[in-house]
Amino acid sequence: MLPRISISSTVYHPISLNLYALSYLFASPLAWLLMQRLLLNNYAYRISVSIWIFFAAAAVIAFLIAFLTICYHSIKTAFVNPVETLRNE
Repeated sequence: MLPRISISSTVYHPISLNLYALSYLFASPLAWLLMQRLLLNNYAYRISVSIWIFFAAAAVIAFLIAFLTICYHSIKTAFVNPVETLRNE
């Protein structure tokens, strides 16, 4: 019998959402500044990336990566035999 997995309760836990938001608030402005100053200014034909589109895309990608990582580890943990874990400790 396969174990029942409650991934949604793990992903939407307030502590994990707070950590995602905090890391996003620190990383996204820094990434945008580095991208504007280091990457996009080196080309002859420049484009301007709107800051709002960049932040929205970064938020979606960061949340998707976090969601997939938590889902993977939740499923992996759900299928581990507890006897094997206790035997190794």
